[in-house]
Amino acid sequence: MNNYYGMGVRLIKKIIQDVINNKRYKLRQKKLALHKEKLLNIDELKRQKTSETIFLIGNSPSIFSITAKGWAEIKSCDSMGINGYGFNDFIPTYYSLELNPSYIVMHHFLLKEIERKYINAKTKFIINYDSYAYAQTNIENFPEIVKNNFSFVSHRHIKNLSRDGLKDSMNSLYIDSIKNKLTYNSFIAARASIFACVQLCWALGYKKICLPGVDLNNQLNFYRTLENENARKYSELEDIFWSYNISNVDRESTHTSIDNRFSGQYKTPAITQILKDFQDLVLNKVGVQIYAYSKESLLSSIFPVWKCDE
Repeated sequence: MNNYYGMGVRLIKKIIQDVINNKRYKLRQKKLALHKEKLLNIDELKRQKTSETIFLIGNSPSIFSITAKGWAEIKSCDSMGINGYGFNDFIPTYYSLELNPSYIVMHHFLLKEIERKYINAKTKFIINYDSYAYAQTNIENFPEIVKNNFSFVSHRHIKNLSRDGLKDSMNSLYIDSIKNKLTYNSFIAARASIFACVQLCWALGYKKICLPGVDLNNQLNFYRTLENENARKYSELEDIFWSYNISNVDRESTHTSIDNRFSGQYKTPAITQILKDFQDLVLNKVGVQIYAYSKESLLSSIFPVWKCDE
């Protein structure tokens, strides 16, 4: 009897949570409609494309190991910085920005850095609307370079984040692409920002998607060692966020996106498996390949390792 009671309580809690999540989603979509002129237009963003290869640059300390020849090659192609990337000096073609809604104050220092470095840049900023809305911030307070060159994306938060559920969503996404139905809210949210960025690069028509600074073998970030006031303050606030929100994690251990403790109720697979499934189910059908940038990356056991000047 107690087992049935417990199952009933869990079911009721799930139903209530689903209703709350649905209301939150509808509220976000209603607010997003107010920014319809700023919703991501894939065809328009494609005009920024100048190469068949794109480098998605993550935040791992390994970006310090990229050689001058490597940076020259990255500069010769299109590129996309992700989240805290703005503390690096190289200016990318695109910048995918996901604000942490739990600790928005730390992003003040990242935006200051972007304002300082990107003043004359032609970078297109892609802002995750979901985190932006949760953070209750205002785009009007962002640097002019961001306000004048940004688009919102609203990722698909599917209910079934199991491997089978994700594979079904990937197949649906591929069908939408064939029908030319990819829009600002097509891309699937699962485990890590890099997955949404890979989907966007595929939608923009890139054939080779290379991932420097995406190693997944630790939880550290390159900007932690920079002698830069904005980077230092950002890192200090990030440490506070970690201490209160993500406990019992050794930051020198593997990334949370492949840690089973963070897989949720649907046992969402590690980001490595998600990217492999996306490669198998979608990218292989259209001649697109993901590359790990270094042998040290955990992605190197799944994807070919990029060779400079390949």
